[in-house]
Amino acid sequence: MKRNGLLWIAIGMLLMFYNFNINNVQLIPDAAGWLLILIGLAQLQSERPAFKTALLCGLPLLLSSTADWLLFFFSSDFSYPLPIRIILTGLHILFYFFLGKGIYELLEQQQRNTQKAKLIFLGFGMKIATLAWGWIAHIPLFVSLLLIPALMVAFAISSMAIQVFLIVCIFVAWNVLRQNEKMAADVGADDSVRPSL
Repeated sequence: MKRNGLLWIAIGMLLMFYNFNINNVQLIPDAAGWLLILIGLAQLQSERPAFKTALLCGLPLLLSSTADWLLFFFSSDFSYPLPIRIILTGLHILFYFFLGKGIYELLEQQQRNTQKAKLIFLGFGMKIATLAWGWIAHIPLFVSLLLIPALMVAFAISSMAIQVFLIVCIFVAWNVLRQNEKMAADVGADDSVRPSL
């Protein structure tokens, strides 16, 4: 069922956004979250073209996340060169855009869910904005502003709030599809019971 794809994506994002560390070693690497997200997208790709595009953007992100985790054991201060970081940020932005677009279209296709669809797309827009802000923050003027503790705390809290909001939005979309599938099954059962004239 297509709604199970959304469940995989939500669980994957939960693992990707929140790290479980012991002695600065991630117990569950971000790559595990990316893998679950891509499994979910693979289940959804036949529903909307946007899901297939998100899947294609997510594949290199899975590879880079796996490489990050493995390289940590050899060099904890490893960093990709600037051109690769720019490409990865661009892929992140495209990934979130097309994932949000796919969920938006999927919900809009369902009757009476336009408002929820718009809310979810707004959540993905906010995630894209935090990614863009991460790059703006590298400009010297903004770096000096971010050294102000209150701004650093505000940025961290807003980023976490947006991540929680995204996960909740995906669970809401999953629940909407679950209810619609249940209603469709009930209607089908009623039709099969009704005697023919």
